[in-house]
This record gives sequence, C-alpha cells and structure tokens, in this order.
Amino acid sequence: MALVEQSVDVLFLAYNRLAFTQESFKALLENTDWQYVQRLSVYDDGSVDGTREWLKEAVKQVPVTVAFRDTRFRSAVRSQRYWIAMATTPLLAKCDCDAVFPPGWLASSLDVMDRHPELSLLGIEAMYACNLNPQVKRNYSPSRFISGLGVYRREAWRGDMMNRGRYWGLEEWQLSRTDLTRGWINPSLVVILLDRIPLEPWKSLSAEYIKKGWQRPVEDKALYGMDRSDIWTWRFKQ
Repeated sequence: MALVEQSVDVLFLAYNRLAFTQESFKALLENTDWQYVQRLSVYDDGSVDGTREWLKEAVKQVPVTVAFRDTRFRSAVRSQRYWIAMATTPLLAKCDCDAVFPPGWLASSLDVMDRHPELSLLGIEAMYACNLNPQVKRNYSPSRFISGLGVYRREAWRGDMMNRGRYWGLEEWQLSRTDLTRGWINPSLVVILLDRIPLEPWKSLSAEYIKKGWQRPVEDKALYGMDRSDIWTWRFKQ
C-alpha cells in the first residue's frame, strides 16, 4: 500500500548549479510529507562550485535519515541505477536540483499510486493543466515514458538501464519495458523546472550553467511561455 509511513526512499541528485540546488532543496525540505519517507538519499555528483559543501550543511535540517554520497558517476542514469540498487523501500521518488516541488507533492503522488496498483512509474512534471489544491483528487494519463522526476514502484526496476552520455538512457529503457504501466499525474502538480521559466535570475543562471557545461540546453518548445505562469506563480512573482 502506498499511503504507509516510511514507505518511500527519496533521491535528491545534484551537480553544481548552486543557486538552483539551494532553491530546489529548500522547497523539498518545506513541502515534502516526511512521514512517508524512510530515507532521503542525497547524491552530489562531483560539484566544484560549493554545492556539495552547502548540501552537507543543509541535510542537517532533514527530519528523517539521510544518506549523503559524494559520487563521480557523471551520469544521471548511473546515479539512479546505483540508488535503486541500494534502496529497500517499496516506493521510490526522485527530485533533481533544478526542480521545485510544491506542497503536498508526495502525498498526492502516493494517493495516485495507491488507487492504481497497475501503475509502475508516475511522472510528476506539469504536463497537463495544473491544480494548486493539494487536496484535489488526481489520476494519471498513460504515456509511453516519463521523465526522471516521479514516484516509482521499486519492483519495476528489472533489467539494466544503459546510460548514454550524462543525461540519456531512461527513456530507452522504458520503451523496452512494454510490461510496465507509466503515466503523468493529472491534473498536474505545480512542479517548477528552473531551467525553463522566463524569469530572472533563473533565465540568466541557466545560460551561465549551459556555457559551463553543467546543464543541457532546453529546446525552445519545452521552455515555459508566459501563458504557463500558473506553474511558477505560487513560488515566484512575475
């Protein structure tokens, strides 16, 4: 059953981008339903800009067990694969350092997983119309694949994910697993991706991080237009 205390291992994955990491981790600390979390796994994958040092202090505020790892995987997929192998909880959830999760994100996601036992992987990016009410009843819309931000059943992770470069491999693995049901949460949670919002300082920071090779470029069609301000106004002013 999903809505069980201490049933989830949450991964927070960081690599440089200190300003993004600070905003993301503070939101995670404030907005996570910690009663459902057995452990927070924090992986810093070789930061050189002060991110690792900041995180080591910040995790002292977390109200559950923390597993902090200073890694050198140089791959989001390899990091995720290692974390899954170390996890023991029936459910897993992942947050990257450029994602800002809203209040109630975990309880809402677990409720969907609990009511849909057929669902293996639940993506929580804002792919549909958003609803800011954490109490609204959400379901999921089926998809061929989801992104790395989500809640998963640990038992689903059979077979090897092959990493391609720093960022790729998860989508291909999902497409090969026709036995798994996956989908996006709907109505969407107001999950902010900091590299996509057209506001400062985040827009300039994204350009800086791309130039330094710390972040992949985002396709123009994936950037938030001002018509999607519903995603970020709960956290940032226009």
